[in-house]
Amino acid sequence: MTTLDLYINQASDFNTTIDIENNDGTPINVAGYVFNGVVKKSVYSANATANLVLTIVDAANGNVSLALPSTVSSNIEAGNFLYSVEMTAPGTPNVTTCILQGLLSIMPSATVNQLNNY
Repeated sequence: MTTLDLYINQASDFNTTIDIENNDGTPINVAGYVFNGVVKKSVYSANATANLVLTIVDAANGNVSLALPSTVSSNIEAGNFLYSVEMTAPGTPNVTTCILQGLLSIMPSATVNQLNNY
């Protein structure tokens, strides 16, 4: 599992590509894998603040897009959150692995604050 902190401007689109690799650095073919990503205020939060959008870009080379659209980030209060990304392998049994986690900071936006009368 990798730890990576993300900094996202409130009300902005965020998109990056992550490369899923074996321990030796070779890509994992992620065809048929299912990805799930959540943002939470703390590890004790019962509900997710937001869901990350994960899309396979190039299955054979293990490339997956991780995104948080502006329509979602504009509705998140500026501050620090935690996030994690899990992948579930196809087949039986379905093995789920946390592949990425870290701090997710929503940086304040004057536009959002002005529109919401803060």
